[in-house]
Amino acid sequence: MTPPPSSAKPCVMLLCTTEPEEVRESLAADLSEAGGHLVSAETVTNTEELRQALQDMEERSTPVPVIIVDDPLRDGVRGGDVLLEIHEDPRYRASRKLLLSEHASLEELTRLLNQGALNTRLKKPCAREELMDAVRRLVTDYIIEQAPGEVEHLAEYFDPRELSHALVASERLRRDLATQLRTVKRSFLSVADLSDMQLEEEMIREFDRVLDQPPRQTFPPDTVMFQQGDTVDRLWIVLDGKVRLTRQAKEKEVVMHMESAGRLIGLLALSQGQTAFYTCCTATELTALTVTPEQLDFALQTSPGLSVYFDTVLIRTLGNRVRRSAELQMEVEDLNSALARERDQLAETLELLRRTQSRLLETEKMATLGLLSAGIAHELNNPISAIQRSADYIAEDLEAILGSCREGSKLAEQLQAAHDARPLPTREERKIRNRLADELSDRTLARRLVTIGIHTRGEYEAFFEGVPREERRERLAMLERVHQLGSGLRNIRSCASRVTGIVKSLRSYARPDEEGPAFEDIHEGLEDTLLLFGHTLRNIQVERRYGDLPKVQCRAAQLNQVWTNLISNAIEAMGEEGTLTIETGADRENEQVHVSIIDTGPGIPEDVQQRIFGLHFTTKQGRVQFGLGMGLSICRQIVTRHGGSIELDSRPGRTCFKVILPVRQPVGGETARADLTPQNPTQDEPQARQRNTQHGGLS
Repeated sequence: MTPPPSSAKPCVMLLCTTEPEEVRESLAADLSEAGGHLVSAETVTNTEELRQALQDMEERSTPVPVIIVDDPLRDGVRGGDVLLEIHEDPRYRASRKLLLSEHASLEELTRLLNQGALNTRLKKPCAREELMDAVRRLVTDYIIEQAPGEVEHLAEYFDPRELSHALVASERLRRDLATQLRTVKRSFLSVADLSDMQLEEEMIREFDRVLDQPPRQTFPPDTVMFQQGDTVDRLWIVLDGKVRLTRQAKEKEVVMHMESAGRLIGLLALSQGQTAFYTCCTATELTALTVTPEQLDFALQTSPGLSVYFDTVLIRTLGNRVRRSAELQMEVEDLNSALARERDQLAETLELLRRTQSRLLETEKMATLGLLSAGIAHELNNPISAIQRSADYIAEDLEAILGSCREGSKLAEQLQAAHDARPLPTREERKIRNRLADELSDRTLARRLVTIGIHTRGEYEAFFEGVPREERRERLAMLERVHQLGSGLRNIRSCASRVTGIVKSLRSYARPDEEGPAFEDIHEGLEDTLLLFGHTLRNIQVERRYGDLPKVQCRAAQLNQVWTNLISNAIEAMGEEGTLTIETGADRENEQVHVSIIDTGPGIPEDVQQRIFGLHFTTKQGRVQFGLGMGLSICRQIVTRHGGSIELDSRPGRTCFKVILPVRQPVGGETARADLTPQNPTQDEPQARQRNTQHGGLS
């Protein structure tokens, strides 16, 4: 803590003593006089008061040049321990410490001195003059070190001996600093204009002069002077010739640049006391001056000029090595850049080759598929025709069997009604069921009646008119069976018709037909598709939100393929449960219809949505895989060739594929043909086939 100038608040020395109050006051007055007008004295009686006094000094920013402590103190604390505690505080480390003790062991005093916590020890009782003299010496020492500017103001109070010692030491330090400054100036200013060769010649000449021509050694070419890991016990100063520095690294020998080796060989290992980092071998015949560590030390201490030359040669040699290292690093960076460019070009070439190979494979696959399509269509056509004929025969036989039964005409009507029935939208069916349940006061009966097509109480009474109430349950069960038979026949015929359409598409794929599009009922195609997924919809709630649609000019079989893919994807995305919503509507002004397939699955990530319609993009089982992956790509092509569009809106809990179709095909336009070959297959191929999408089943 540096004291302020003489005009500032005086410094305070602290005396912690067990003497009576009148003695303490007298001592404080004497100590203040001994310290001059810059240093006053305060007294305390125990360690707590001492700590508080130091805290007060710190708050007032008052320096404490001297701390005097009695041993032992009144509270039983050892004075040496108090000084150690104070010395641990950096704020009072520069304060001089004086211990007043009657009995102090040599071990304790040694401990205090070693840790710097004691400057002077006086044995009690001590003469007052002895104490004042010690205080003057300590104050003098503190002021000279911490505030030398105050010396002239307090000269009459200082100890002359301490002041004389300080002045002598200061003058010696000044001369040493001046000598060092001249040497440093000479090192970097006086020889800066010398070339490397001139500087090295001056250094060698000075070595010869100081060491009286030390011996030279001559080494033939390819001579190993020392090996990597050897102990280096001398310095070689190269007079003529070159050396080659090498290092063994991972079974390879790395050769350093010969021009950057310099004249001083072995100095780094010698100065650090370490083994050789390099193996040194002569590249040409070499003449060198050999210097031992003792000779080197003697020469540098004896000749200041040699130190200048030697240090400058060393600095320039290290500079050359650093520059060479930088050049090597730049060469490595250039090579790495060239290698990276070649690697990128190779990667691009490999990717192009992979894509070309993939296109060739797909082209061959599609060609093979085209050859197989005609045969498959022919093989499927006959059994499907047989299924259709059998369904017709079964319908005729059922009508005949029912006609022979009691009330067979009503049963036959129910069979035909079930066959021709069109499913109601879910909301409308629920409304009818609730109203009929209120009328009959029987929710189970209402559900069964709505299932077989009876929607009002009047229809129920008319249908069961004349049937005793106890027989109505049996009659209702019979009607349900007949209704199931009618629905089954419809399913058989619908599925057979669907397979016929697929066969027709396969035939068209191999050999497109000449039939044009027809006006079809979109709802009928949707219901036919839902029938195919009946077994997978057991735990999935199906919501039908059908609008009033006109018939659409299209190829129904191909649009059914679109509905199949979209509904299949939605079912797989939801897993075992969820809600599948099919929503339709019409835009009369623009003569368009739209069909939305909505599921409650986990959604499709945004980065995948842009590539979901690409060829071969699939997320089966939650993983992007390279498979056939043509479902959504073909869906888009079919819709596009119908003059429509398909949109995707997905977020967690709601994924919607919306298909927009014109009611009439453009005049002269090409309606969706059965050719499902992907157009420009590489344009839609995604670049990131290993991204996780969470929307399972997109094929």
